[in-house]
Amino acid sequence: MSKQLERSLCGSVLALAAISWLLMGSPARAQGPGTIAERLSPATAFYVQWRGMPYLSSTEKTNHVLQLMSDPSMAPVWASLAADFQQNAQKQGKQKPPVTLTDLISLLDNPGVFGIAAKANASPSASRAASSAATVNERYGTFLVYDDTGKTALIEKLRAAETGASDQKPAITHYDFGGTTIEQRANGKDTSYAAQAGHYFVESNQKEIVEELITRFRTGSSPVSCITRLAEYGEIRKYIGADAAVELFARVPDVHSWAASDSKNQAPAKFLSDIHLDKLRVAGVGLAFEGQATRFRGAILGDTSAGGPFDVIGASSSHFETQPILGDGPTFSVWRMNVPAIYQLVRNAIVTNAPPQQAAGLLMIESMSARFLGMPLQSALELFRGEFASVNSYSEDGERQQLMAIAIQRPDDVLRVLRAAASSVIISEDSSGDATYLDLAYPYKDPKTGTQRRKFYYLAVTQEMILGAPRKAMLRQAAQQVRAETDGSQAKGIFGDPGYVQMRSHLPEKLSSLSTSDIAAVPWDKVIANLQEQENEAAQQSKSAPLPDLSQWKAAAPAISRHLRMAVSGSWKDANGVYFDSYVQ
Repeated sequence: MSKQLERSLCGSVLALAAISWLLMGSPARAQGPGTIAERLSPATAFYVQWRGMPYLSSTEKTNHVLQLMSDPSMAPVWASLAADFQQNAQKQGKQKPPVTLTDLISLLDNPGVFGIAAKANASPSASRAASSAATVNERYGTFLVYDDTGKTALIEKLRAAETGASDQKPAITHYDFGGTTIEQRANGKDTSYAAQAGHYFVESNQKEIVEELITRFRTGSSPVSCITRLAEYGEIRKYIGADAAVELFARVPDVHSWAASDSKNQAPAKFLSDIHLDKLRVAGVGLAFEGQATRFRGAILGDTSAGGPFDVIGASSSHFETQPILGDGPTFSVWRMNVPAIYQLVRNAIVTNAPPQQAAGLLMIESMSARFLGMPLQSALELFRGEFASVNSYSEDGERQQLMAIAIQRPDDVLRVLRAAASSVIISEDSSGDATYLDLAYPYKDPKTGTQRRKFYYLAVTQEMILGAPRKAMLRQAAQQVRAETDGSQAKGIFGDPGYVQMRSHLPEKLSSLSTSDIAAVPWDKVIANLQEQENEAAQQSKSAPLPDLSQWKAAAPAISRHLRMAVSGSWKDANGVYFDSYVQ
C-alpha cells in the first residue's frame, strides 16, 4: 500500500509539471485565442476546450509554474521524456515512428475542442416521450474540432500513421456534403467521419454530428444558436473564469431519454434515476495561469438537498474537527462527506434494480454484517461523523509517513466495531489517558527477498477521532495534540506560514474540504529517489519492466522548490451547488 500511496503523492506534482511542460513545449503562433465553443451546437452535452499557446503569452514570464517549465534545469527531463516516447513508439510499431514528441506537442500551438453531442433529433434535454429505442451510443457521439492552421501536413501524417498501425486496414470512402468532401473510415464496427471545414479539421464517430460541425465551421461567422448562448452555460461561466486556458463544460441529460422501454439501457438508466442523478444540472471547470499563480476552479450546480450525489460533499464550516493534527506536515488534506446518506442512496438503488434473487442476497449480506459488527450497518456508519484527514511528513531517506484521522462519535461503539472487523490482525491493545491503541499486523511479501513478513500499522481511538499511522510514536504524539488542543492551535506549523495565510484568504471562510502543500518544504530529490527504489523493487518482484529512470527528475528537484512555494485548494457547498478553487504559486 505504501508504494501506491507514494506514487500518488509524487505523481501529483510530476503530473502538474508534465502538463505544464506540454504548454511550454513549443513557440506560440501569431493567431488569436480560440473561440471554438462559440460555434458548437446547443446539443453539445460535454466539451473540453484548449485555447492555444497565444493565450499564455501574457503570463509566460510571471507565472511560477511556467517559469519552472522553462528553467534550464528541466531540459534533461524533457529530453529524457522525448527519448522514451521515441523508444516506446518504435517498440510498438516495430519501425521508426512517423512523428516525434515535439511534433505532437506543437499541436498545442492552436486551439481545439473535444466533446460529446447528441444528434440533431436527440438533444440532451429530450423527454422520455421523445426518446426512441436507440441506444446511447447511437444517439450520442464524440467529436473533435481543431484549428489546423499550419498543421495540415502533421495531421495528414498522423492519420496515415493511424491507418498503418491498424491490424485491419480500414475501408476508406468519400462523399460530398454541400461542397465539402467527407472522408468515411470503416474499421469493423467502428466508423469515423472527417473533413476540412474552413481552417478547421473536424471529426466525429457520427455522420449527423460531423455534418453539423461542417455547417458551423466552414464559414467565418458564428451561428445564431450555439452552446455558449444557453442559460446553463451563462450560469456556470462565472465559475469557470473568462481567462481559462483550458475550459470544461458539461450538463447532465435527462436519464429517462437515454433508453426506451425496449432498450437494453433501461436498467442503467433506472439506476441513475434512483440515485437522483437529475439533481446535477451543469458543471464547469477552468484552468488559468493568472500572473504568478496557476488557478484551477469550477462548480457543479444543482439541487444539493440530502438524498442525491451531492452527499459526497459534506456541509461547509469554518472549523475542522481534525484541525489539531493538520499542521504537522508539509502537506495535508481534510474533507467531509455524508457517509450514511451515500450508503443508503446507493444501497436502495441497487436493491431496487437488482433481480429478486440478487436483491435478496444483498439483504442477506447486510444482515450478516450487522450480526458480525453487533449493530446495523447503517448505525455503524453513523459512528463516523463524515470528516476525514491525512497529513504527510517525510523521513530522512524520503519515505512518506502518512497520518490518518477520522472524526467519530460514541468511541466505545467504534472500538467494538473495530475489534469485530479487524480481529484477525489486532495483535495487542493498550490504553493511555482517554486513548485506546490497537496494534495491527498483516502479512506481506518482502520485494527484495521474496519471503513472507509482517507489516505493522497502529490505530488510536480517542473521544473525538480515530488516528492511524505507520509508527506508534507518531500516533501517540498526534493523540497528545488532540488532547491538548487550544485556541492557538491553528497558528502551528503550516497554519502560521504567511504564504499559507495569504493563499487561504482567497477561499471562503466556510469550507467542506481543504488541501495544502508546502511544496518548498518537500525533499523532492529524496522523495523521487525513494519512489524509484520502491518501483524497481516492485518490478523485480513481479518481473515486469521497471519504472523509467527518474535521475533527471532528481537532478531537477531543486528547481521545483525554487519556483513553486505552496499550493492551497478548497471546496464548499450551498443550496445551489458545490464549488472548488485552488492555487499553485
